[in-house]
Amino acid sequence: MNLKRLILLLLCYVCNFWSLQAQSLQQTEIQQLIDRQEYRQAYLKLSEEESKSIASPLRYYWTGVCFFHADAFRYKAQFYFDYCKPDAGQLPSLYYYYQARLSHLKEDFLKAINYYNEYLEASAGQGKIGFKEISRQIKMCEYGLKLTTKKTSSIQVSALPVPVNSSYDERHPVLYRSSQEVLYASARRKNQVEYILDESMPFWSDTQKSEGSNIYFTKRKDTQWGYPFLQKLMKDGEYSYPLYLSSDGKQMLLYVASNSQNKRGIYEVFNHKGKWGKPYRLPEVINSSYQEDMGACLALNGQVIYFASNRPGGYGGYDLYKAYRVGEREWSTPQNVGPQINGIADETYPFLVSDNKTMYFSSDREGSMGGRDIFVIEKEGASWGEEKNLGFPINSAGNDDQYTLIRGQKTALWASDRLRSGHIGGFDIYTSFTPSKRIKRAMVSGEILLKKYEKNVPVTLKVTDNLNQSYEHYIYNPDIVTGKFFMILMPKRNYTIQFFAEGKEIQTTKINLPEGLFHYELIQHFSIQPVDLLGMTVGAMVKQDSVSYQTLMLDDIQGKSIDDIRYDGLLQLMEEIVERVDKEGFMSLNQLDELVIKEEPEEEGPDSYYTPLIDVISQAFHEMAPDKLLTLHKLGGEKQEQLMVDHQLKRWKYDLLFEKGSTSLSDSQKEYLQQLAKFSKEHLLMLEFSWLKNSKRFDGDNRKRVANIEAYLSSLDLPDYQYRAAPVMVEGPVEDQATVTVKLIQIATN
Repeated sequence: MNLKRLILLLLCYVCNFWSLQAQSLQQTEIQQLIDRQEYRQAYLKLSEEESKSIASPLRYYWTGVCFFHADAFRYKAQFYFDYCKPDAGQLPSLYYYYQARLSHLKEDFLKAINYYNEYLEASAGQGKIGFKEISRQIKMCEYGLKLTTKKTSSIQVSALPVPVNSSYDERHPVLYRSSQEVLYASARRKNQVEYILDESMPFWSDTQKSEGSNIYFTKRKDTQWGYPFLQKLMKDGEYSYPLYLSSDGKQMLLYVASNSQNKRGIYEVFNHKGKWGKPYRLPEVINSSYQEDMGACLALNGQVIYFASNRPGGYGGYDLYKAYRVGEREWSTPQNVGPQINGIADETYPFLVSDNKTMYFSSDREGSMGGRDIFVIEKEGASWGEEKNLGFPINSAGNDDQYTLIRGQKTALWASDRLRSGHIGGFDIYTSFTPSKRIKRAMVSGEILLKKYEKNVPVTLKVTDNLNQSYEHYIYNPDIVTGKFFMILMPKRNYTIQFFAEGKEIQTTKINLPEGLFHYELIQHFSIQPVDLLGMTVGAMVKQDSVSYQTLMLDDIQGKSIDDIRYDGLLQLMEEIVERVDKEGFMSLNQLDELVIKEEPEEEGPDSYYTPLIDVISQAFHEMAPDKLLTLHKLGGEKQEQLMVDHQLKRWKYDLLFEKGSTSLSDSQKEYLQQLAKFSKEHLLMLEFSWLKNSKRFDGDNRKRVANIEAYLSSLDLPDYQYRAAPVMVEGPVEDQATVTVKLIQIATN
């Protein structure tokens, strides 16, 4: 071997040695970063070394681990785990655990169970994750299989859109006065413009990392959520999130995170005239030296507080406690709510409905499908009954926290870090809506406009069904300017709607609401015009200028997703008009609706979520399912013209003058009688002919004149019940009269 070749071989050996050493150092450095949970730095290091000779399976495994712990895009870890096939001696047993966790979070429960068992086998039961924990996860998967097979398909679940949600964590939603206004916490940086991560960089940079959660406010307008606005309640450097908000929006509980023990804890704050006051910390009996950061709510008009705490003396982990207000800012010693709710697992985020007997809470107890699930429990007398998992799709294999809703509504909000389609990053705010499969109430709305001499006249409505039941609640009269009106009625009935103006009934319309009807739109325009007869104004005529209706059946909108038709947004709009104009009706509306949710026997009278801002109803229906609207432009029966009886009609009279001694009708008198006959036919009026008569003197000429009048009217086909002779008896002598007086009298219709 010559010298040159020997030198070349030595150089190759040295280079390869140092390359292997460098590779070993790189692997050690990345492994140390991952062990220290510095996943962003490990990902950056892996990205730098992507083209170098780190062992491919291990590099892909580490990249998958980094994505699994990323601020967003956790689902992308699956690609890397699937790429690096298990290779003895190269991949740790945790590979199987990560595969199990991803499959679990994606709710592929059978696959997850297999991976959990493979992890136990690969680690020989001595792995980083112990046998007890793996067994617990497997049991959750088994519950998940049961719960997902019982999915309630009618429940629609979706994440609130960007920018309400972001790649930062959004948590702790509370409803602000209605289901259209929400306070929640976001971990986004204040004044941060970019709040959605780029897929090419799944971690926030050091200048983008969250500083802590702050409270934001967002509002739904029609079916769209508005931009969230920061609510500055605490000093700079103090971070908070809402826990509870009273139904009137005037009282809130929040948690303040602080490095200082005497500042950290649950706070109470009040809203006065739209402005939040200064929050004050609840006393030491509530805020202990342990943790009270996992939820709280008030009950009985703020006189009772329920909260979660991991203080000693409980049943295990976080338990739920309650205390009573004994002064303006003083509370009794908290009491554990007992083993009916609390157990060895964590019980967190209590939410008590306004009926003070239904509680929702989150727990990772047995019966959860993964992480914390939302459970509901009801009081049976003085004690709590058996808890029930809300099931799929509300719960997920992730953590589902702080469930909140307004009593009587079918819309709820909560936070979840699930991996289902639609998630944006980390924890997001989710909403659920539960439409009724069988509509028990229908909406009737539209326009009813009445003009009198070109000016709008107020109209009132009276509604009676075919069972002769009169409806008063949820019948909202037309607006005098726009004509828009609103009703909530029971389907499967016929209704008579009477229209009144100026104290008189002007029109009657009959409508039929079949079973399954969701919305009936009625448009009727009337006008009042003066009516003249023989040169004199005798009254006012109500003319129906136009009438049309449209119907929308529930079947026409079922089968579409919530994102297609914003069905929930429409129904949430419906309550606002009731709440604004009918406080008493609004309360009973919610109570009745609770019966609908429980599917109890159908009660009489109207109820259930109905709307709102009347001026957006028509637009909302047309926008959400225009291809399904059945437009039936047709007349609701024949056009009717009805004379409004008033003082002018009662005072009207007309004298037919005869020559003395003459009893025959002149041509001009026949022309007048023709007009009178036509007018009485159109308006169902009686013509009454009268003359003066003294009982001592028989007026034969006037009898002949009236007989001739009646004979002429009969030749014009005027029914005999529409005219009559009625002489006026007077005392004393009566001179010869040659006048027959005609009056108009309203008669009953056949």
